Amino acid sequence: MSIEIDDLTYVYHQGTPLENKALDKISLKINKNEWLSIVGHTGSGKSTLAQHFNALLQPQTGEIRVDGLSTSSKTNVLRTIRQKVGLVFQYPEQQLFAETVYDEIAFAPLNWKTEHDDLDGIVTEALYNAGLDSSFKTRNPFQLSGGEKRKVAIASVLSASPSYLVLDEPTAGLDSSGKRDLLGLLASLRDQGLGIVLITHDLELALTSSERILVIEKGKSVTFGTPDEVLDSLTQTRVSGLVLPDTARLARNLQDTGWNVPHCLDETELAKAIIKVKKT
Repeated sequence: MSIEIDDLTYVYHQGTPLENKALDKISLKINKNEWLSIVGHTGSGKSTLAQHFNALLQPQTGEIRVDGLSTSSKTNVLRTIRQKVGLVFQYPEQQLFAETVYDEIAFAPLNWKTEHDDLDGIVTEALYNAGLDSSFKTRNPFQLSGGEKRKVAIASVLSASPSYLVLDEPTAGLDSSGKRDLLGLLASLRDQGLGIVLITHDLELALTSSERILVIEKGKSVTFGTPDEVLDSLTQTRVSGLVLPDTARLARNLQDTGWNVPHCLDETELAKAIIKVKKT
């Protein structure tokens, strides 16, 4: 079970003076039960890529398959794909529309023809899995805090029982406590079997949370691999708009001046390496 992307290219306003190649021959495979982050600066193409995963956008060239189903297919197959891949937009307000949290979360299962007798249990479970309790059911989603709105948006997607959860800049506007809370929630969902695809410009967040990372710039893949592999690559190749975490940047500066220290994110590890070098 996986999402497979082969040579995906997408051009906005093709054939006009405004033509812009947002994606250029992107290829990768996203496994179920893994956390993959897609990292890039504003305008890199990462949000365009996110909208291809559940066929909001369809490939102009190349192909995307979700558990073997092509997103270039017709209506019935696309309906299945959109149930398998839940997309949470960057701004919850773009996704929320109902007058109560209950109606918001119930919309997806009703759309998939769920029996009304099962709805309350589905809504309750989705709220719980998103880190909210039943007291939210009667509340107006537009009167919630930013973090609560985001959790309701996630719950509204989880109620459709997706196999993959794609989140576009989910930490935008959250304070440090809200970010930790959300990342813990996503880790829990991954442990329950969901594939997590995190779209972000925050390199440090990706390096500390993901199992694999794709870095894109101007629609092209710059590097793809484990956090250690990506960190090692980015210490050699600078990507516009991406800032290495402070510890990694210090390690690179030391290396540039001849110090034999490793690429790392851990301050203690770097300090031990510096002490070891000084002793030799």
